[in-house]
Amino acid sequence: MGKQDMFGNEVVEEEPKKNGKKKAEVKEEAKEKKEKKDDRPLIVRFANSLGLDDFDYEAIKEVEKGISVRISGDQEVSLYAFKGMIVKKMYEYVTMRVHKEVEKKMRDQGDFSEDALRFTLMQLAEKEIKYGLQPMIHVIPLKGNLYVNISGYRFYARNTGVKYGVSFECLKDGSTDNKWRYRCTISFADGSPSISAEGYASPQSYKGNIEYIANMAMKRAEMHAYSRAFPIGASVEEAEMIPFEEGVNYSAQPIGNVIAESIDELLGGQKEVVINASVPEDTSEEATE
Repeated sequence: MGKQDMFGNEVVEEEPKKNGKKKAEVKEEAKEKKEKKDDRPLIVRFANSLGLDDFDYEAIKEVEKGISVRISGDQEVSLYAFKGMIVKKMYEYVTMRVHKEVEKKMRDQGDFSEDALRFTLMQLAEKEIKYGLQPMIHVIPLKGNLYVNISGYRFYARNTGVKYGVSFECLKDGSTDNKWRYRCTISFADGSPSISAEGYASPQSYKGNIEYIANMAMKRAEMHAYSRAFPIGASVEEAEMIPFEEGVNYSAQPIGNVIAESIDELLGGQKEVVINASVPEDTSEEATE
């Protein structure tokens, strides 16, 4: 028997309220909200928000399955599978803590945000899947972009199976003013037209040891030649568009140091280069070094 009031009448208790509503009402609203939950893929919801109500995600998936993408190892996969591989590779970067190294590099350059990190990891994954390039070894972030360093271009070039040789020509001797210019030429064993590019270095454009300015000009020429002969994406050529103005004390400006150090890193820091190398008979590392 329920509770009674002082006159012996049965008292009917009201359900406790939550935010001015009865418990039963709150449960009913939660149930309705769950039933109305939008389980469509994010890309579909985004397209609909732009007024593209006829966006057919399933049809897009079928189209992607019919588009081929060439990846490392001379393999071909569908665009749909390729996008899945990128997601898997990004997950690998997180579990292997690669993303922390990338994040540190971006923070050091004053160019970090969560969105920028995700986009950079996606680009790194694409470069590794398509070209076999390792993040932070062959590819590094620099001021909002992703750059392939000279080791990455050499690695990719050797893995193409193309037989080639590298030679250098001094176009401007900087013995008196320490301003050097070199031309690097990549020649091919199959008789294809050779590809050349020039590299320049001076005390104003190179902030390292002045003894290596001539060597830096050669390395810049080599990088430019590789990026034209074996194109992958953005290279140090774009990074060098960051200006070095005469009379500016870059050592007093942290970002100047970051740029100079990053270009050094992109160019590999090697102290020797092969001059007038003949076209190799094979593609071994020794032959193409």
